[in-house]
Amino acid sequence: MLNMAKALYNENLLQGNVIECFFTKDPIQEDLCIHHIFRGALRDKATKYGCWIWLRPDWHNQTNYSVHNDRKLELKLQAMCQMAFEDKYNHELFMKEFHTDFIERYRRMYGDLFCAYNEWKIRKRVIANAH
Repeated sequence: MLNMAKALYNENLLQGNVIECFFTKDPIQEDLCIHHIFRGALRDKATKYGCWIWLRPDWHNQTNYSVHNDRKLELKLQAMCQMAFEDKYNHELFMKEFHTDFIERYRRMYGDLFCAYNEWKIRKRVIANAH
């Protein structure tokens, strides 16, 4: 899976071309999964624009704490990915392609967005330094 995924997927917005679990920073493993941050009908667009991340299976969908089973964590990733997308492109294109303002949705549901914004800024610096 990992070799096939590397061939089919461009670098992503939240990790660049670093291949490790997004949450644990575990290095390359054969069992890393690709998690599309925007799923369902938006999956192809998520692939096209790099709106996906590498995850260990436990963080992907195999535990209660996984992104597929923790709505707040999923929405935080969606808000962070929107920030990254808008930093690279713009808000208008994001809304045209993904139709939902996930930053505003996170703010309405959970309040302060500082943790997601701060984490995105840190990751942006790491990606910039990796190039």
